[in-house]
Amino acid sequence: MSEFREFTRINRNLEVLLGLSGRIIAGRTRDVSLRGALVTCDQTLSAGTSCTCTLILDGGEGQLQIRAAGVIIRHLSDELAIRFDELLDPESYDHLCQLIRYNALDPVKAEREIAEHLGLKRNQSFQP
Repeated sequence: MSEFREFTRINRNLEVLLGLSGRIIAGRTRDVSLRGALVTCDQTLSAGTSCTCTLILDGGEGQLQIRAAGVIIRHLSDELAIRFDELLDPESYDHLCQLIRYNALDPVKAEREIAEHLGLKRNQSFQP
């Protein structure tokens, strides 16, 4: 199945905070790609729900983050598949690319994916 995926997925267990209509829901990532994340949490959320997604990269210190706007595209049991539609700042773009580069099983393929297309709508306030 993975050979049909558009982007490389990396297995990383990161803290994630989902922002939904004024609520914050905590979870953990199971995997991350340039296009989204698979998140485990104990909340039932509907597919089609818009959210912000903050991945904490520094073990809870909160200084290194990937911030994205996205949508829940699938909910299965305790897992949410979240599609990233837009990275919310230039640092998020840099951190996401580095996370993928350094954790990909095939770094050459991951680098090619980053170079050829990000797969995200770019925030108009910055150019990566």
